[in-house]
Amino acid sequence: MGERRFSKKNRFVSFLLAIAMVLTLLPIGAVQAKAEEAAVKLYFELPEGTTVTDWGVNVWNSAHVIDGDTEHAFRPEKWGEGVKYPTLLADQKNEKWGYVTISGTIDGLAFVDQKGTEYKCWNSEIAKGGYEADHR
Repeated sequence: MGERRFSKKNRFVSFLLAIAMVLTLLPIGAVQAKAEEAAVKLYFELPEGTTVTDWGVNVWNSAHVIDGDTEHAFRPEKWGEGVKYPTLLADQKNEKWGYVTISGTIDGLAFVDQKGTEYKCWNSEIAKGGYEADHR
């Protein structure tokens, strides 16, 4: 058998293929960027005679309000001392609506006024099961 000689071109192509194979072994996580947490903008139709600053937003579990009126935050009087809840922001297109932006895992939320009147919203699992959550 005779000795085969490879051209420089063949050696270069082989070298590139070897590098490509090594690069495919890198874990995908090493090159992926962390995804941002999803956010949802929730609208609330204001009851007659109320304004956006009359309604606070109470969310529980790991959810949190990322866009709300913290300047007018309050806690309902009958709930005693504790965390104050941001109020709604005014919808510029319709004065009968207010909104907040919430991020995180939302198990439930309530739009609540200073007297403690609540308009509750639940996720589908809680609503289906008919559960009551202690959200204070």
